[in-house]
Amino acid sequence: MIDLVAASTAAIDFRSLRFLVVDDERDQRYLLAKTLAGMGTARVIEAPSGHDGLAMLDRAGGAVDILVTDLQMPGMDGLELLRRVGERKMPIAVIIVSGLDSVLLASADPLFRAASIVKR
Repeated sequence: MIDLVAASTAAIDFRSLRFLVVDDERDQRYLLAKTLAGMGTARVIEAPSGHDGLAMLDRAGGAVDILVTDLQMPGMDGLELLRRVGERKMPIAVIIVSGLDSVLLASADPLFRAASIVKR
């Protein structure tokens, strides 16, 4: 099950965290990876689609702590990716990045809960 957790950055050792950034826009992935690297982690892998991201998670077998994903992607969008991750009961935190309207983003949390994807 995906666990969305709010935490203070002061309490996190970013060097120990492993990130997977999933976004179909190459520039966005690059920016996110550079930002994470600037925060002290060099353990970032990138995927250009939900399908590739899910395959990487399956191969990593729990070696990813935080999934950073866009919601709008062709093929498998971020919602479908999160649903499939939830089905696999992977212990992973999620950060959603999106250009969607804030009202649409706010509606995602109840959808995750209704599908038993997210627990708090």
